[in-house]
Amino acid sequence: MPKRFTDTDIWKKKWFRKLSPTGKIAFKYIMDTCDNVGVWDGDTEVADFLIGEDIDWTSLVEKINGNIQILDCGKWWVVDFVRFQHSDMFSGSQSNACKSYVRLLQKHNLFINFPELFQAYGKPSASQYEAPKEQEQEKVKDKVRERVKEKEKNVHTREEKDLMARVKKTFLDIDPAWEDFARETKACYQLIAKAKARGDPEEVLPLAIGMFHKKITDPVEKDFWREQPMRPSVLNSTAIWSRVCKMIENKVADYSGPKLKF
Repeated sequence: MPKRFTDTDIWKKKWFRKLSPTGKIAFKYIMDTCDNVGVWDGDTEVADFLIGEDIDWTSLVEKINGNIQILDCGKWWVVDFVRFQHSDMFSGSQSNACKSYVRLLQKHNLFINFPELFQAYGKPSASQYEAPKEQEQEKVKDKVRERVKEKEKNVHTREEKDLMARVKKTFLDIDPAWEDFARETKACYQLIAKAKARGDPEEVLPLAIGMFHKKITDPVEKDFWREQPMRPSVLNSTAIWSRVCKMIENKVADYSGPKLKF
């Protein structure tokens, strides 16, 4: 398992303190998943999934005090990463590890940003002097903003929104303890899509939610069921959804619990 240094003083820095909780997690995610010179592939979709929230990536870039530079290829670079993680490079070390970092910087056309290393490792080639200009950087940022906006577009129909609201309310009526996290809203829409694949969602969803609630509240059920929280994201999981659908197919989805408001 790779190990990296962490800046314990980051919590004292104003720009970091002002980030939302999810913004802090997103920045830490980039720091943990970037390569050995601080370049992250910029896959925000995977990041949202692993973090468990939809992150406002455009806003994050604007709030992190210039610590992230978006490269012309679309990847993200943590500007101070190399100097913080590999200080031995700047003290004349010629270790194989340091040489590998230099090769990686050259691969990303970033070695030009470290003139203090030229004497130890040689000057970059002429092509690497063609660093992205400021206007080119802005174009890349615009592309990222457009991609995020496209993702955030209203892609659901009015009927889907109405059904999603009813699905969410049904879960909250049964168990009002959970908060309306973005991941739960996304899970509601995903449940609607799954239900549509099996027929009329107006019929499938009440059966599926009802059977799920019955299984997790039945005192004679196994721990596997009784340990599941009443959440859209849990029912949406492959393991739970497939089992519930199997019960519906076997016509065992009788339900007499709380009224489902569909």
